[in-house]
Amino acid sequence: MAASSDLESGFTWRAALFVVIAALVFIPASTYLNLIAGVSLGLVGTYALLVLFAYVMRLLDSDMKPQEVFTLYVGVGSVSGIATTAYYLIIYRMYFVQSPISQSYSLMGVQLPEVVPDWLAPPLSSTAYRARTFFHPDLAKPLVAWTVATALAMLAELSLVIIAAHVFVEIQKLPFPYAQVDASIVEALSSGQRFRETVGFLAPGLYVGLSYGSLLYLGSSLGFPLIPLPFIDLTRLTSSILPGAVIGLATSLMPWAAGMVVPFGIASVSLAISLAVWVFGNSLILTNPALREAFPEWVSEYYGGMDLIRVLQRSQVRVWLPIQIGAALGFAALTILKYRKALSATVRVLRRSLVGSEDGGALPSLRLAFACFLASTLSSVAVFHYLLPNFPIIIALLTSLGVSFLLGLISAAVVGESGASFSPPPYLWHTIVYLTPAEDLTPKEAYAAFVYPPVIAGGATGGGAQAMKVALLTRTKPIDVVKVWVFAYTLGLVINLLSLDFFWRIAPIPSSAYPNTIISMPASAMIDSLLVTRALRIQSQLLVLSAIGTAGLAAAVELAAKVLKLGVSSAGLMLGLTTPPVYAIPLFAGSAVSRLVLRRFLGERWERARSAIVAGVLLGEGLAATIAVVSLMLVKSAWLWPW
Repeated sequence: MAASSDLESGFTWRAALFVVIAALVFIPASTYLNLIAGVSLGLVGTYALLVLFAYVMRLLDSDMKPQEVFTLYVGVGSVSGIATTAYYLIIYRMYFVQSPISQSYSLMGVQLPEVVPDWLAPPLSSTAYRARTFFHPDLAKPLVAWTVATALAMLAELSLVIIAAHVFVEIQKLPFPYAQVDASIVEALSSGQRFRETVGFLAPGLYVGLSYGSLLYLGSSLGFPLIPLPFIDLTRLTSSILPGAVIGLATSLMPWAAGMVVPFGIASVSLAISLAVWVFGNSLILTNPALREAFPEWVSEYYGGMDLIRVLQRSQVRVWLPIQIGAALGFAALTILKYRKALSATVRVLRRSLVGSEDGGALPSLRLAFACFLASTLSSVAVFHYLLPNFPIIIALLTSLGVSFLLGLISAAVVGESGASFSPPPYLWHTIVYLTPAEDLTPKEAYAAFVYPPVIAGGATGGGAQAMKVALLTRTKPIDVVKVWVFAYTLGLVINLLSLDFFWRIAPIPSSAYPNTIISMPASAMIDSLLVTRALRIQSQLLVLSAIGTAGLAAAVELAAKVLKLGVSSAGLMLGLTTPPVYAIPLFAGSAVSRLVLRRFLGERWERARSAIVAGVLLGEGLAATIAVVSLMLVKSAWLWPW
């Protein structure tokens, strides 16, 4: 690991300028893509702009340092994922107030549209509904409410990233498999000792990704898809044999290529759990009499021929939601036990830093990170209590402080061991509110409690800790990760607000001008209405049983791995529970090909080339996706009315 004296800063004026350009290019395109298709350019688009920027600098005979490339990589990656922010929720909430779906439900004897407070959406009589712009006086309160929530969430997440980096990068020294992929990209795009060899490995992957990506994205963008996007749906074909099973295959090369850097043991456990839950579990509940009685809502809502998305959504809400939340809590408890020595070391370091001077290290200050985490979470609880004074403050406090910390540990542990991303359980806060007595709440508080949570951070902690690891691999000051993230995300919020305002002025949201909103907004309104009115049934005993069961199963996996030397990890359990087979199968296939075929025949050469080849595939697909988005916007530019 690089010493702090060997590290260089990469957050230069050139890197900052390129981040601004990336934000101006990416965010409007991603926002538009999200409105029409529910996707964003994300990671694949990041590589495209990185290559473009590196090429421009070489044309100017001014190569970028590896530190600059990495800082730019973090900054561009930050803005590339900003397709929808909290400001989109203002438009959605205004739709909710007008929706016939919400008008058919009532809360405490009052129709749902009437219980939405004016700091979430203006009353139906407001002219803001006709103006369709954020810059209306009646939207000032919602803008302030969500801006404050977003700023506090960003501060809490950054604080957890630094804490997790101290635990899992500096003390525990987890491998973070994808970190080497990111480092290979940085090396390929900057002048370095292994530049020619790295580019030689990257080129074949680039050609494969670009060729396949052209078939995948260009056809869809021009209206005649050659390959289904984002997956091939096999659920309907198998419904007669396995009713309710979620079966399909991702058509993007990303999960297939990414599996090549995921440890085989983790990919195997992930696939086994994913099939057990989403294929055999879903089907067994529909066919077993005892389980049919335990989950009557899932049984009544399922019908033959249901497509993959509906099967996944309905089974998750009706069956797996409390199980996923309980499993996350159980896995968090095991993670704390597993890494107790690292956590104890962190506590000792934190104690020393609080009472004396901190040891000079490469990572940002642990003491400052802990103080910022407390300040951001406690501030969010204070704001939440001010807006909802009758909601039990202890619930908000335990959730924002405790659950955020646990989610951060889980996220960093999963990413650090397997490289796979970790997403917090969906509807986590909704479930907590659902299980909290609401007798003392007013109707407006009872509604707002579900949709305006205190800060719950931790979902991005794993990725952030990995960025800290890559910073050390590329000899970049880790504090630059924090600087560029704050700079890029703040800039991204402003541009996303302006982009959403622009598209909203052009046509109503939802409308046929933005097809995804016609599907997603009514679906979200239905789920919100069911949750707020407590029409969805969440069984608390499932939370407890799944927590105990997951902790026990994870412990058994860890014990078997240690005793039998199987090379598996409990990180695959949570990955499989939250990842449908659509992505678990490609992940396993990529890992199996890498471990059982390529490593056997190519040996050490494959180990050297693997990260660069995977990066090349992602880079090629990113270029194809970017070209497709530009083509799509050109095709649509001449069309506006009617929506």
